[in-house]
Amino acid sequence: MRKVLICCSSVAAVLWAASALSPVFAVCTISSQPLQHYLGGYFMNCPDAQPVKAFAYALSTRIAPDTSCPDLVSNAQCTGAGTPASCCTGAGTGTCIPCNTAGIDIACEDSSGQNGQGGGCQAEAGTAGDGKVTILFDWAGPGIYPGCPDPNQQLDIGRNFVQLVANNGSSIMVSVSFSFDLLAYAIDMAEPDTSPAGPLSCSPAANCTGGSTPGKVCATNADCGAGGACTKGGLYCTGGPTPGKVCATNSDCGAGGACMEATGIIAGSYDGTTFCGTVPVPVVHTDCDAGTWGVTGGGIFAPICNPSTLPALARGKLYSKTDTCGTSPDTTLSSGWTLLPVAPDANTGAFCVPIPKPSGINQCAFVAASGRVGGVETLAAVGATQLAGQNAPSARAFVDSANAGGNNVSISFHTVGELGLVGFNVLTDAQGGKNRIKVNSALITPKGVQGGGASYAVQIPRGNFKGSKVLYIESVLTSGTLLSDPATF
Repeated sequence: MRKVLICCSSVAAVLWAASALSPVFAVCTISSQPLQHYLGGYFMNCPDAQPVKAFAYALSTRIAPDTSCPDLVSNAQCTGAGTPASCCTGAGTGTCIPCNTAGIDIACEDSSGQNGQGGGCQAEAGTAGDGKVTILFDWAGPGIYPGCPDPNQQLDIGRNFVQLVANNGSSIMVSVSFSFDLLAYAIDMAEPDTSPAGPLSCSPAANCTGGSTPGKVCATNADCGAGGACTKGGLYCTGGPTPGKVCATNSDCGAGGACMEATGIIAGSYDGTTFCGTVPVPVVHTDCDAGTWGVTGGGIFAPICNPSTLPALARGKLYSKTDTCGTSPDTTLSSGWTLLPVAPDANTGAFCVPIPKPSGINQCAFVAASGRVGGVETLAAVGATQLAGQNAPSARAFVDSANAGGNNVSISFHTVGELGLVGFNVLTDAQGGKNRIKVNSALITPKGVQGGGASYAVQIPRGNFKGSKVLYIESVLTSGTLLSDPATF
C-alpha cells in the first residue's frame, strides 16, 4: 500500500529560494543539488538556544564513476608531499578538502530564519531553544565552498555526511546517498519512513527495536507494535569506578557513578591537571538503517540504500581549545583546535591527557574527539566536552527551601554552574550528627546546559530521614564532591 506523503509547504519555498539566488563561487554547474531535510523530518533533542554548529562533506568510493570527492584530509594532516594523501603537496599544505560546506551555516534553529546561503528555513526547525534543528544547503547555491558531489546527478555518487553538535555538546552524524526521485541528498532518507519523516535525536532517544516500526522514537513498548520494544541506547557510566562502561541504570556504574547519555566524549575524571575519559565509536545514521526511507522508499520513492557505499567507522583523535564557558565552539577542527599528544585507545576508547585549567575569567578548556570515516579523519568533531577553568562557577548547590508535608520532604535548590558535574545526592545527619546518609534512591540528573546552572525541585519520602530534620545537597563531580550548607525542615 502506497503511503500518502505529507510534506511541509516550506519545502517548495526553500527550493524556490535556493534556485532563485545567484550562485557565487560554487563549483556545481547544475541549477540545484540540495542537501536538506526534505520530507518533513528534523533533528530533535538538540539544545539550540544558541546557534548550533553543523558541517557537511561528501566522500566518493574512488571507484569510477564515483570519483568526484575522492579525499577527505585536512592540510594539517599532511606530513609531506603525497603523504598521507596524493593531494598533499608538503607538510601542512595541499588541497585536500574537495567537497565540504566550509564555513557556511547549514543548520536552521528557527523556522523564521535563513541558512548561510539566504534560503528560508523549514517549518520543522520550530523556534530557537526548542531542541529542533533542520539542515538546509545547496551544493549549487551561493557561497565559497569547494566541490560538487554528484555533477551528473547519478545514483550512488558522492555520499554526503552531516555532522551537528548542539549547545550541550550532544551530537549527531547522518549520511545519505543521492535520490534520483528527489534530485537531492535528502536527510530524511536516514530517518524512519513515517509521514512526515520520523525525527532523529542528538541526545540518544528511546527507539523501537523489532516490531512493526524499528527505529521509531518511542516512549513505551506499546508504541512499537507487536513484538517491539522501546529501548534507549548510547548510555555510558560517568564517574564512579567504571567510567565509559555501557550501562542501563546508575546501579551499573558503582558508587559515585551515573548512567548518562554520551555526548561524544564520556568524562571519567579531571583533577585540574589531567583529564581522563572514553570516546565511543562514532554512530552514523544512514539511509541503510532498518525502517528508513532509504531502505523502504515509503512506497513512494525508489530505495537508495547501497551498503557498498558505506565506509567503515572508527575513533579518531583528541583536540583541545580554550573558549568561553557555556558556549558551543565551532567544531570544525581547523578553527583553532590543538591536536593533543594522546589518542583514544583503538579498542576501548579510553584516554588520559594533560589539560591544565585555563586561568582567564569565565574561560573553560574544551576537549573534542574526531572520528574516522572510511579510514580518513572527519573535518569536524563528532562530540566535545568542557572542563572548568580556575575561575569557572562552582557546581556547589544552594538550597532555596525545604519543607515537610504529609509523607514527603519537598526540596528546592539551584546551581550557578555545573561543569564536571555527574549528579546530586540528598544527605541527612545520622547518629546524632556523627555520620551522613544518602536519602535519595537514585542520583539526581544534572539539567544545566553547557555547564550552566539550573533549578531543581525534588521530593524525598519523610521516612528516609530517620527522624533527622537536617539535609544537605551533595554535588557529585568527576573530581570529587561538594556539599551545600545545611538546611532544616
